[in-house]
Amino acid sequence: MKEIIESLIGIEDRVHKVYERAAMQLKDDKEFADFFWRLAEDEKVHYNFMCKAAELIRGD
Repeated sequence: MKEIIESLIGIEDRVHKVYERAAMQLKDDKEFADFFWRLAEDEKVHYNFMCKAAELIRGD
């Protein structure tokens, strides 16, 4: 389980960064950029959930 969560943490972080870069690249198209900013925020929330799960499993 620990390995799965650690893997998910990395995936969520990378996806968050990809969506942020997409939003920045598309800044001239506000509607599309906003869409990617929302996706980036969703991934950030998922990342934080996975980090919390990792803490709980470690007993922190």
